[in-house]
Amino acid sequence: MRKLLTQIDQKNLKKKSKCLLVFIAFILFIGNYHICNYFYPTNSEADVSGWWDLRSNIYSLIIAILFTYCSIGKKGLRNIVFSVFAGLAVSDCIDRFFFDIRSFNLKDIVTIIITTAFAVYNNRKWLRKAIKTYY
Repeated sequence: MRKLLTQIDQKNLKKKSKCLLVFIAFILFIGNYHICNYFYPTNSEADVSGWWDLRSNIYSLIIAILFTYCSIGKKGLRNIVFSVFAGLAVSDCIDRFFFDIRSFNLKDIVTIIITTAFAVYNNRKWLRKAIKTYY
């Protein structure tokens, strides 16, 4: 009985967290223009550049949220793929905010390796089972 209640609670938590993620992505998508205008209100050249950078970051964040939404409750290869894509979208936000996005450097390769390793580590049980059944 206790196990059944725990499973029901986990399903409700997954549904609520999915709804929250979709709501946040929807609010960011609808309000991105106003958010950008709030932080960069004037039409100077520096503000226009910052405005577009912020808008690109918001879109990258929306994509990361939606990939995270897709990975909740999934198992196996789908979860690995969605986790990698969400990690790459987050790393794109970080790269745009802190570094230069116009060049492909060693830090980009390190980010790809860390993101893939993290996704594989989170799904190591499924990978072991898949390897055992294949071999």
